Amino acid sequence: TIKVWDLETNVCLRTLRGHSRYIQCMQSVNNLLISGSGDKTLRVWTVSTGDCERVLLGHTSYVLCVCVRGVLAASGGGDNTVRVWNIESGICLKTLVGHTSGVRCLEFHGDTQFISGSSDGTLRLWDLNSGYCVRTMMGHTWAVQCFCVLQNLIVSGSSDNSLRIWDLASGDCLRVLNGHTMYVRSVQFYANYLASASGDGTVRIWDLLSGQLIRTLSGHTTTVWCIQFEADALISGSYDNTIRIWNWRTGECIRILNGHSMYVQCLVIRNSNTIISGSYDSTIKCWEFQTP
Repeated sequence: TIKVWDLETNVCLRTLRGHSRYIQCMQSVNNLLISGSGDKTLRVWTVSTGDCERVLLGHTSYVLCVCVRGVLAASGGGDNTVRVWNIESGICLKTLVGHTSGVRCLEFHGDTQFISGSSDGTLRLWDLNSGYCVRTMMGHTWAVQCFCVLQNLIVSGSSDNSLRIWDLASGDCLRVLNGHTMYVRSVQFYANYLASASGDGTVRIWDLLSGQLIRTLSGHTTTVWCIQFEADALISGSYDNTIRIWNWRTGECIRILNGHSMYVQCLVIRNSNTIISGSYDSTIKCWEFQTP
C-alpha cells in the first residue's frame, strides 16, 4: 500500500491499494503519483482522491526506479530495460535495450535526454526522441548504485566502493574518488561539495572541483542508506535504525533521532525544518529540526 499523510496533523488521509507486492519507488508530479513495484507494474494515482487512474504493464521483472518529466515517465527494471511511458494515456512509447543487468537509477537531463545506471556497472545517456543510447560510461567494476547530475557533470556511486566524476558531454571519467571501504549507496550535491553515503557506516564530504576528501562523518554503526543536504546541515538515515543531523562543515553530529525500530530507507526535507523518514518498520515519521 501507499499512504498519504497530512504533515500538519500526522493524520493518514488515504491509503492507495492495488500493487500486489512491495513498492520500490515513487515520483510525484502535480496531483499525480507514479509508483513502481515488485509486481512488475507501475501505477498512476490521483493523490487527492486515491484513485488508480491506470496500470502501466510491460516490464517482465520488478520495477526498480522511476523518474518523471511532464507527461513522460521513465522506468528501470530487473529485466535490464528502460521503458518510456506517456502517463496520461498509459502507453509505453519506447523500450530501451542495452544494459545487461538491472537498471537501478534514472534521471532526466534536459528536455530530450535521460541517464540510467545499472548493475552491469555502466551509465548510459539516452536520446528521448530516438530511443538510442548516445554514449556509455564504463569504468565501475561493479553495480552502479546511485548517481547525481550537476549541469554537465555526473557523479556515480558503486558497489566497487568508489565514486566517479564524469563529463557528460564527452563521457570521459574525470576523476575517481576512493576512500569508502564498502559500497556507495547515495550521493548528493551542495554547491561545489559532494556527500557520499556508504555501507561502511560513514558519510564522506568531498570537494567536487579538486576531488579531495574534506572530512568523514563517523557515528552510524552500519550502512548509511540515504542522505540529504539542508544548508549547513546534512541528514543521514541508516540501517542502525537512526537518523543523524550533522553540521557537515565541522563534522559535528548535532542530534541523533531514535524512534524507528528497523532501518531507515529514505528521507525527505520539507520547508527546511521537517524531516520525513521512511523505514522498514512500515512507518513514516515526521521530525522537526533546526539547521546549524
